[in-house]
Amino acid sequence: MKRRHKKKEEIQVPVASMGDIAFLLIIFFMICSTFAKDTAKLKPPHAPDLAELQNRAVIVSIDSDQRLWLQGRMMPNAKAVGQGVAALIEGKQTQEDRTVLFSCDEGVPKRIFEPVLRALGEAGATIAAQGQPEKPK
Repeated sequence: MKRRHKKKEEIQVPVASMGDIAFLLIIFFMICSTFAKDTAKLKPPHAPDLAELQNRAVIVSIDSDQRLWLQGRMMPNAKAVGQGVAALIEGKQTQEDRTVLFSCDEGVPKRIFEPVLRALGEAGATIAAQGQPEKPK
């Protein structure tokens, strides 16, 4: 008795639209994701001469309640901020990539923000301080 061999049907997957689907997924996830924002509410100090800065990937701030923030997360102390910044800038070669935007409420005393600045320096960061231009009198 002879067996009949059936031809296997080949399944074809249309791949022409895969690129469109991948592109739409990328757009969807970009819209739905939250980008790192500075969540601390503060009033920056005034200074006579300020330069415009580009957005920095690492943001450290101290709000009016003297709470420390790193990338929108509250931190317990200056040492933790320094360790977090060191981890974020690790492996970055250029000074521009190692720049950290530091913002502080104008009412925060020196004894609060000075240890944070010291910790950022020890972490190897280049500090860019944020402020507001003084209003003409």
